Amino acid sequence: MSEAFCIFCFLHSIQSTRCWMVHGMGCTGCNVVQDATSLTYSDKSFDAVFMSHLLHHVDEPLRVIRECYRILRRGGVILNRYGAIEHILDDPEHRFFPEAIELDKTRTPSVEQVEKWFRTAGFKNVSSETIVQQTYGAGQERLREVGLKSTSILTLISQSAFEEGLEDLGKYVSNNPNDPWLLIDRITLTTGKK
Repeated sequence: MSEAFCIFCFLHSIQSTRCWMVHGMGCTGCNVVQDATSLTYSDKSFDAVFMSHLLHHVDEPLRVIRECYRILRRGGVILNRYGAIEHILDDPEHRFFPEAIELDKTRTPSVEQVEKWFRTAGFKNVSSETIVQQTYGAGQERLREVGLKSTSILTLISQSAFEEGLEDLGKYVSNNPNDPWLLIDRITLTTGKK
């Protein structure tokens, strides 16, 4: 039976990030919280590793990727799902919140950087594909999510910058309720094989 290992990252506060690990296909009750830079799993334990929006939350992304390599069996694959810096700078969470741009420029990797980390960790056949994903059904839905600070970067900007950006986004949504740009996200998928 194939074993998969998933890493999801949830921001609990501005200062701390917890990574939620789920291992085993279809398992129940197997959610574990660990330090992604020092996993407790044995070498060569899994056939696949899936990471979603993790690497920009950790101080040592290459160390996390090396841990993923270590726990993968030979022939195993890694899949990283993320918003690369070059693809997120013009999304609503950045266009209307300029402080977010400056912060993300220092923490969010480019596609080239993620591919380099994968290769440095030992992965072969590294490749990336960026997809346009419809995340929202309407501009008002995105506005609601932004108002909840559902994107982690919005928890890091000043409250005044957040309020000003939210007001400007609200005006844009009111004036352009059917703008397809409000409905989509650009998501990059980078893969590699051990």
